Amino acid sequence: MQNEAAKPRFHRGKPGGIGVLMIHGLTASPTEVAPLFQYLASRHPEWSLSSPLLPGHGATVQDLRQVGCDQWIETVEAEVDRLAQTCSSISVVGVSMGAVLAAYHAASDPRIRCVSMLAPVFRLKPAVNALLPLLRLVMTYKKKSRASIRNHREKGLFSYDRYPIAALIELRDLGRRTWARLHQLRIPVLIAAGLQDPYLSWSEMDRIARRIGGDRVELLPCPRSGHILPHEPDAPGLFSAVENLIVHGAA
Repeated sequence: MQNEAAKPRFHRGKPGGIGVLMIHGLTASPTEVAPLFQYLASRHPEWSLSSPLLPGHGATVQDLRQVGCDQWIETVEAEVDRLAQTCSSISVVGVSMGAVLAAYHAASDPRIRCVSMLAPVFRLKPAVNALLPLLRLVMTYKKKSRASIRNHREKGLFSYDRYPIAALIELRDLGRRTWARLHQLRIPVLIAAGLQDPYLSWSEMDRIARRIGGDRVELLPCPRSGHILPHEPDAPGLFSAVENLIVHGAA
């Protein structure tokens, strides 16, 4: 049964206006992007906003073992279709794995005018990546750290307390598939990352930027922030940057 805190969000704006799709990360829920959703809804009530719940999320971690990246891709595509019914332009924003899903669609869907990748995770740490095939044989889940679980609780986020190994393999495969098409991405792009992020390095953001085919790429360091950028100290400046990209990308 879906947890009430993890329910998807949708705000219908004016027909013919801007549509914004916001995508959460692995094991997370729409609570991850809720502050950005609220910011855009308050400043631009005429915009249509969608924050879906990805398959396997929002209920029990066992559900996440039964789905794969193709189902996440299909869900995002369905939400783009939904927004396209009434919106003249669409922007996509994603956090962590959601950022990779956003880039995957933005690289090939002409209805998408710009993309904001917040703390994008295209690849796992080399040691974890190398061990995944073996880990899948000997364990089902990888428990999150106590600090990570405490951080989620303090921020009021609905997120599972562990990663299914099968889901990490799906994340790895999604990252590889999206990386292969990044050279097709020629719309305006914002890449943001926290300099206190334990999962990402700034050099990785630069690597992603150089892989992108277009030349309209903005890199935004968030010096006081960790991984869940919409809930971190630098969120106000980040939200302004995302908003500006959407406004100019829709022009």
